[in-house]
Amino acid sequence: MMPHLRAALAIIPALLPVVLHAQGAGSMEERNRAFLRAAGEREVERIASFFPRDGEFTWIGTVDEGHGRRTPARWRLRRSDVVPAFRTRGPLCESFADAFLGGAPGLTRELYEHEAPWRRVSATRFVPRRLDARSPYFVEWRREGGSWVIASFGDMRYHEMPGTPGFGELDIIPAVPGRAAPEANGYAADARWFRENLVIRFLGLSYIKDALPRALAPERVRRVGTLGNVPVFAGATMRDERPEIILVPERPGEYQPYRAGDAWPCRW
Repeated sequence: MMPHLRAALAIIPALLPVVLHAQGAGSMEERNRAFLRAAGEREVERIASFFPRDGEFTWIGTVDEGHGRRTPARWRLRRSDVVPAFRTRGPLCESFADAFLGGAPGLTRELYEHEAPWRRVSATRFVPRRLDARSPYFVEWRREGGSWVIASFGDMRYHEMPGTPGFGELDIIPAVPGRAAPEANGYAADARWFRENLVIRFLGLSYIKDALPRALAPERVRRVGTLGNVPVFAGATMRDERPEIILVPERPGEYQPYRAGDAWPCRW
């Protein structure tokens, strides 16, 4: 064997641990653990660094409706959506909120309650160790350039999913005493903003769906504004200029409550 070849082969055993360590530092398993640590510590910029720079990723938020009924909602987001989506009124806020402060059963709650390492259930998918491969809590990865980035992740809620970032917030036109209100005789069930659970705004406050629709007699509500062709109401006895609860008629005689954002349980 040629001397220089023999010398080169001799240093391979010494280099092998270094090469393996470098590979491990960027492995999917280590990226998954690092992401879960960042999520548990709620460091938004660090969390954002795990999402793709190019293209989109998917968030699957499952609503647990009780009695064994679970409804998944799928959202396509870009990295530029991440930080706004994590803010107090953002759709991903409850996924990463402080589980002790907010009580939100999102991804962070799962981290707090089950600290055992997540397990790999497919080529690119991880779930909490105690759950099976169909878990609504999961993180799935894909390659981008030379590193692993999140292709999709999922968690679960016990109420309606919030609106998608990027659509913005829809402003209600307030009713003005002494001035005729815009004609509005539609119902929210026919409106895209209602079906997609978008955030709506009234006099500077943001509102999101809260609880289930309720039947109310006409004398129990008063009109406070208009959104598109849908009238917006508050309780007849509520005289606050900016009420905590507003009511949107979903269909004749049934009103969907919306709660002001400052009353949401999600916070950082």
